Amino acid sequence: MPVLSGDKWGPGDMGTAGGVVTWSIATGGLDISRFGFDNLSVDPDSVFTFDFEAAIRAAFAAWSSVGNIEFIQITDPGGAAGDVSHPDIRLFSGPIPGNTLGFGFFPTGSGIAGDVLLDTDQSLNSDPQLFDSLVAHELGHSLGLDHIESVPALMNPILRQSSLLADDIDGIQQIYGAQDGAPVIYDLPSGEADLILLHNPETLTVNGNALDNRISGTQADETINGQAGDDRLDGGAGDDLLDGGLGEDVAVLGAVARAAVELSVVGVGLRAVSSLGVDDLVNIEWVEFADQTVSFTALLEEINGPIGDDITGDDGANTLIGGDANDTLRGLDGDDVLAGGLGNDLILGGTGQDTIAGSDGNDVVDGGDGNDSIGGGLGNDTITGGDGADVIGGGQGDDSASGGLGDDVVNGGAGDDTINGGAGNDTMGASLGTDVVNGGEGNDDLGGGAGQDTIDAGAGDDSVGGGEGNDSILGGDGNDFLAGGGRNDVIDGGLGDDTINGGDGDDVMTGGEGA
Repeated sequence: MPVLSGDKWGPGDMGTAGGVVTWSIATGGLDISRFGFDNLSVDPDSVFTFDFEAAIRAAFAAWSSVGNIEFIQITDPGGAAGDVSHPDIRLFSGPIPGNTLGFGFFPTGSGIAGDVLLDTDQSLNSDPQLFDSLVAHELGHSLGLDHIESVPALMNPILRQSSLLADDIDGIQQIYGAQDGAPVIYDLPSGEADLILLHNPETLTVNGNALDNRISGTQADETINGQAGDDRLDGGAGDDLLDGGLGEDVAVLGAVARAAVELSVVGVGLRAVSSLGVDDLVNIEWVEFADQTVSFTALLEEINGPIGDDITGDDGANTLIGGDANDTLRGLDGDDVLAGGLGNDLILGGTGQDTIAGSDGNDVVDGGDGNDSIGGGLGNDTITGGDGADVIGGGQGDDSASGGLGDDVVNGGAGDDTINGGAGNDTMGASLGTDVVNGGEGNDDLGGGAGQDTIDAGAGDDSVGGGEGNDSILGGDGNDFLAGGGRNDVIDGGLGDDTINGGDGDDVMTGGEGA
């Protein structure tokens, strides 16, 4: 039956999970006197000619596959045995007198708790299977197992086994419970700023702390959360999530140049696809490539165009000027002057007699209540005058302009425009382009201008001039005056006592109902 030392990793009683335990391989030239030998450690690369590191990783994996405890390999910080508390388990190589091939120390909480010393005797180098057995055996001590004298087991002091047998598995599960396959989450200790992962489970979440952390991942798929502080996060290869959290954080894609990374916007972050894998970057201020470091904002602008201003006025007479990006301007109350500038802007005049210039870009403008003066400028604009007697000019581009309530003056300008007068006695001119003009309610004065226009005067006693172009004119309700202009027009007076003048061209005219 298994023999337990009574010590374990992690909080809680025997039989509870051990959490995540860090380990490292120490280099040569370090003081190992805490082990009871007046010697220095030896660099294992100078002793073992086989892949000893893979054998050590396999031993950790064997214990973790049956016991509810996880292991991650990190870089060794150096220093004498027993002088550092992180990582939890350090594996040293050095000369051991006599016939002993190794020592593994129980997880008692002392400076050398969990540490392992492997003999540099050539017998280990000449027999890799013996090395495998020794490492797995000594790590059993590091996890809290004592020797099993009476039965065949890996933990028998006579090394005959290289794999875990029934009593070994029973023992590790008495200490930590059975492996449950739960997500592996590692919280960086509060006093540690840096973490370089060398080997870990296929999926791992690492949480930083309030310090300025430097965390580097492996080829596995990791989630690295910087938390507070100005962090530097490097996922390495694999599909990683790098979340900087608070602070001025850097995501490192240092193995690939900027041109070799395909960027897209996903949620509130960026997705970087490269030969390294697919990395998601959230709460990051800077991205470091192999050839340059670029701000997160600049990368967003590469994808979406410039990030604009969001400016809100107050109840006074504000002057709000956007700039070159896609801006949002809110005038609120007061007689405001609002200029969107370049970009596709959203401009809300609010209450008051506002003067609004959309300028270049495809702008959305709502004048709100009040007698507003609105110019769309260049671009395909959507303009709503709102309540009040508004003056609206669509400018160049294919615009949609609606006067709303009130006696409005609306000019579509150049482009194929759609103009809606709404309620009130409106004056509307379509100007250049193939335009659609809807007079709406009220006694409107409508002009088609040049181009092939479609004009619906709507309700009210309207006056319509088609202008140049082959126009289609509908008088609608009311006693209308309809003039086709100089081309081949189709005119329908609709209801009411209408006066129709086809003008030059081959016109088709219908009086409709009425005297």
